[in-house]
Amino acid sequence: MTISKTTLFLFLLLGSATCPAEEPDPLAFTIWGPQAELFVEFSPLVVGQPSRMAIHLTDMRDSEKFLPVASGTVDVTLEVAGAAPVRTKADPPRIPGIFGATVVPASAGAARVTIALTSPGASDRFTLQTQVNATAADVKDAPQQEVPGEEVPFLKEQQWQIPFATAKVTKRRIGRSVHAVGDVTARAGSERHVHTPKAGRLEAPRGGIWPLLGRQVRAGETLAVLSPATPPDVDRTQLELEDRQASVELAAAARTLERAERLAAQGAVARRELDEARKQRALAQERAAASIKRLGYFRSRQAGSASTGTRGLEEYQVLSPIDGTIVQVHASAGEQVDAAEVLFTILEPSRVWIVGRVFEPDIAAVRTSSNASFRLLGVEEPLTLESLSGHLVTVGELVDTKTRTVPIIFEVANEARRLLIGQFVDIEIDTGGGQQVLAVPETAVYDDGGRDVVFVQPEGESFRKRRVRTGARQKGFVELVSGVSEGERVATVGGYEIYLQSVSKTIPEHGHAH
Repeated sequence: MTISKTTLFLFLLLGSATCPAEEPDPLAFTIWGPQAELFVEFSPLVVGQPSRMAIHLTDMRDSEKFLPVASGTVDVTLEVAGAAPVRTKADPPRIPGIFGATVVPASAGAARVTIALTSPGASDRFTLQTQVNATAADVKDAPQQEVPGEEVPFLKEQQWQIPFATAKVTKRRIGRSVHAVGDVTARAGSERHVHTPKAGRLEAPRGGIWPLLGRQVRAGETLAVLSPATPPDVDRTQLELEDRQASVELAAAARTLERAERLAAQGAVARRELDEARKQRALAQERAAASIKRLGYFRSRQAGSASTGTRGLEEYQVLSPIDGTIVQVHASAGEQVDAAEVLFTILEPSRVWIVGRVFEPDIAAVRTSSNASFRLLGVEEPLTLESLSGHLVTVGELVDTKTRTVPIIFEVANEARRLLIGQFVDIEIDTGGGQQVLAVPETAVYDDGGRDVVFVQPEGESFRKRRVRTGARQKGFVELVSGVSEGERVATVGGYEIYLQSVSKTIPEHGHAH
């Protein structure tokens, strides 16, 4: 009989300098507890002979990545009916996840081995049944249980180095669902374009800065200032002439008013004439002020910038029409723009639409849908209509003659800004019904040359590639119609590495001797 790696490992730890000519096959047990997985290997138990146990312990509390138990204590108790228990404490792990313990049985018979893990992380207790032999000659190889499927070795050292996890095949209710693809769009009325009222030159708001992408704005907030363009038929000489004329008219109106007030005080002029004189002076003042502004603006335009002193009645305030976020900026400060040009796009993103396309045969089913789930690229967990405080808005009434689909629109909350306008969404629409079926996470099923397969884990370092037939899918789970049994464990994370191992057909080397 050949000497196994397990035997070499045991004798190396015991410090033996020689190896026996023959060694029985080691015993191996795998037990999954609530928090941890135990995979233990040891030579058959014989009265008076030390048996070294290689105890592999895996922390299963994180469903996305099982980790080796790197610290803590492991207590081993061997119990045979009618004899005192044999207790020992495992050595601290030389390699994270692998504890070593030596057990010397004192009595023969049916035995129970209890391995108790206490650690700062996962803590668990495992019990296995075995046999203590009276002599080495009584040792018989344990019968091997035949497990269907192509065997693929995948060692603990490999599992612990990558994101890896397994889960039980269980029954769950999976209803009929309709699959659709779509994207995130702005809710009707929540996206607004801000246009220029007329042609002119853009400037930042007084005392402010030019609006940036992503800035939060309030309705009525000034985003930019527009100075109208100077008419092409106006030149500086004409403006200066108008300014002097306005000044002369203002001086004349002031003298007329002064004379009228003096005569009115003597009772020599009617009240109506005094009021008219005051009105004419006020109009002259306005014309003079306007001419000063026009001339000043013209001079600033010739200099290439608008001075603060020229801002006033001739400028237009470009205002935000809604509360929201600036999602597009189409112009910059100092730019010359034409009338009706789009300057900014503002979005109110607290609620958005998810618009999918449903094929013609599924239209009737989705009209009564009350729930749906949405999967985003790069996001593992699907979002549900309930978790997004959403609802079905409408199912389209017009079939697209090219795609034979109709739009289905969901409105969902987006206060956390998880959904971006234009983002691709995979939609699963729940149409009700369903029954309890065997199901696993979708991540457990792999395509093997056009066939669906899963990797079943009968024991700690051995997997079986099993062909399965899938059924309905819902909320990240898929029905397995055939190929597995309830309670079996399948790889749900890291299965692709097992698949590569199955293709390579090579036996991996242990990072330590077993």
